[in-house]
Amino acid sequence: MCSVINHRFLSQIKGLHEKMLKLALIFSLFLPVTSTCICSRPPAVFRMRIGIRVNTDDSSICFDGCSYTKSGDLIPGVCTRLLFGRECFSIDGKVIRVRKLTPYRGCHSTAYKSFRLHHLVCIPSSIEEIDDDCFCFCRLLGTVTFESGSTLSRFGSRVFYWCSSFSSICIPSRVEEFGYECFGECSHLKTVTFERGSQLGQIERSAFHGCISLVAMHIPSSVLLLCDKCFGGCSRLEVVTFESGSKLNKIDTSAFLSCSSLSSIYIPSSVEDCRSGFKGCKNLSTVTFEDGSRLSTIGDDSFYSCASLSSICIPSSVERLGKYCFIYCQNLLLVTFERGSQLSTIDEGAFLNCSSLSSICIPSSVQLVGKECFRECKSLPTVTFESGSQLSTIEEGAFKDCSSLSSIFLPSSVQRLGKECFKGCSSLTIVPFLS
Repeated sequence: MCSVINHRFLSQIKGLHEKMLKLALIFSLFLPVTSTCICSRPPAVFRMRIGIRVNTDDSSICFDGCSYTKSGDLIPGVCTRLLFGRECFSIDGKVIRVRKLTPYRGCHSTAYKSFRLHHLVCIPSSIEEIDDDCFCFCRLLGTVTFESGSTLSRFGSRVFYWCSSFSSICIPSRVEEFGYECFGECSHLKTVTFERGSQLGQIERSAFHGCISLVAMHIPSSVLLLCDKCFGGCSRLEVVTFESGSKLNKIDTSAFLSCSSLSSIYIPSSVEDCRSGFKGCKNLSTVTFEDGSRLSTIGDDSFYSCASLSSICIPSSVERLGKYCFIYCQNLLLVTFERGSQLSTIDEGAFLNCSSLSSICIPSSVQLVGKECFRECKSLPTVTFESGSQLSTIEEGAFKDCSSLSSIFLPSSVQRLGKECFKGCSSLTIVPFLS
């Protein structure tokens, strides 16, 4: 049977090597209580609680940089190094390889603030998983490195959350998963790289949210999903690229929310669903889709308030433009559609208040122009419909307040016009139907 080494019986363990506890954060390790523990190399770390009583004879070597009272009570201080050994422990002569780092659940954030870690953390190749919250709130942690040949496959949730001095990391190739908010609010994180041959499957919800110093990101070809707000609030993120042969399938809700420095994006052909991925990217001026795009949906709010976007060509594979997908793109001049467009729905408010839009030709495949779809497109003088149009419904207020609209010829296929469809179109004198 195994038990957690904690503050009640840690001081009873005998035979500790003098390098055993180079300590800053402290983790739970499961070891037989009855065994004699001999550390052959610097070990993984124990979680200690404030006020723990230790053997005063060993106190100077147990906690690097910490102080003790005369009675042996720990006074938390600043630890300068956190070391993990390749062969972390031997128990009764048998080497034990630590495979998982797990924080002691009884310790709150105040304890993290007390045990302050400087400089470098080096994680050995034997570690396969870093559990939730392990380095959470280590505000002085600078750099994390991984031993060559790392077998690490998973970062838990909030592992480096709010490590505000954390500046760089290279993710080992075997890592398949990030937990949510894994690097959230790491305000000084500038460089994130991935080893060649990365097996990362997805970048989880809010994984890099609030990393305001991050300027570039190269996403491995193995990544299938960019989750909700994974780069949200990365206000200095200027460049996002995808490795050749990208398998990315979905850009989820607000993946790049308010990345206000992002100026261009090249979306791989493998992407089939783009939700409100670029909402609030106010300096995004160029959106390019790789040839052969399989994108089927530009989701609700996808390019909401991308005020610098001046033109876009919609891939022929797109079947739906979601609600408010280009709302408040006030410098959007030109919208074109690839030949052979399969677009069937332009949903509610899709181009609402695109005040610079100067022309648009709606593909023949479109059957529905949604409510207030082009409302307040005040520079739009002409709307044309591709020959053979299948349009059947123009909903309420679709062209309302398009004050420059002077020419529109409605297809004969139209069966329903919503109320106030052309209200406020002060330049429009006649609305003929094509025979």
